[in-house]
Amino acid sequence: MQQELLAALTRVGIEPFSPDGEVFNPHEHEAMAQVAVDGKDSGTIVQVFQTGYRYKDEILRPARVGVTP
Repeated sequence: MQQELLAALTRVGIEPFSPDGEVFNPHEHEAMAQVAVDGKDSGTIVQVFQTGYRYKDEILRPARVGVTP
């Protein structure tokens, strides 16, 4: 059922995104927690709590993430 819904969303141009490892961008991501991880630069997304969705270049729902302080 979930795969069918994701396939239907993809057909109309809505795509999920999971920004693990990317640099935090407040226009695309919502920081839910600060997570200390050795060896990672400040502002790096190290955990994705909830996948985001975009339609073309517009963010429908930001990804909820954990970011290094």
